[in-house]
Amino acid sequence: MKEGIDMACRGTVAVVFSTLTAALLLTGFARNIPVAPDPSGYHILKTIPVGGTEGWDYLTMDSAARRLYIGRGDHIDVVDVDRGTVVGKVTDLRGAHGMALALDLGRGFTTDGAANTVTIVDLRTLKKIGTVNARKDPDSFAYDDVTKRVFIMNSAGNDATAINASDGTIAGTIALGGQPEFAVADGRGKIFVNITDKDQIVEFDGRTLKILHRWPIAPCDLPSGLAMDQKNRRLFSRALGRWPWTRKPTTSCSSRQSAAMARRLPRWCPIRSSFSSSGSNVESRTDCAC
Repeated sequence: MKEGIDMACRGTVAVVFSTLTAALLLTGFARNIPVAPDPSGYHILKTIPVGGTEGWDYLTMDSAARRLYIGRGDHIDVVDVDRGTVVGKVTDLRGAHGMALALDLGRGFTTDGAANTVTIVDLRTLKKIGTVNARKDPDSFAYDDVTKRVFIMNSAGNDATAINASDGTIAGTIALGGQPEFAVADGRGKIFVNITDKDQIVEFDGRTLKILHRWPIAPCDLPSGLAMDQKNRRLFSRALGRWPWTRKPTTSCSSRQSAAMARRLPRWCPIRSSFSSSGSNVESRTDCAC
């Protein structure tokens, strides 16, 4: 993630709930925060101390096992969110941003940015079982259970590495034409990724590794966080840049992914929501209506 946001939060994990959605947020304060619902309907249920002085970057949730994986630089913390305790660690990593989960294969894939590698982990034992060479500064990631591939976004390399999750072999490299940030899989073999320095979202095919579409998101800029509602085929991109948060954008929050999308530019807007955290400043609202 971007300098100043990457590894920014310390000390606790805050669990947040709304009547429509359960989400996980980070807080930068190692103390309890009063439970006071804001107008969005989100409120803090509990905080989970994880200890240490390291910050963190990506969080990945195994909803079935109720485990949260947190990238913390030199290790990955594994948190049982129901018990509120750290139940394991993957240690001796170099600049770990986070871990992709291939739950159907029982494997995790850490992005070790300082080593330009990906470490393969057995999710049952949390033992390392392999290493894959990525490119420059592997950062964000997406696992696609259709192709059984993990896609590693190389932040300083302007490309993505495709790894066959079953055996750890490299399937290929996708030139993205800019610096990648968050990526998501759509459940149909397609991958979407924010290109933060080009103010774009790129779609590529997880099988052929070919770029399918490239969409500008102006007037928004510096897209970072990205999430997808697979059921309704909608992407939500969180912009970090110069768009004033207090001004109501004239564009819509999302764009329906359909055949029409290939014929016209989608409309986007920045989202300040439970998708993302910037230091201790966590917001749970949007600046436009969906």
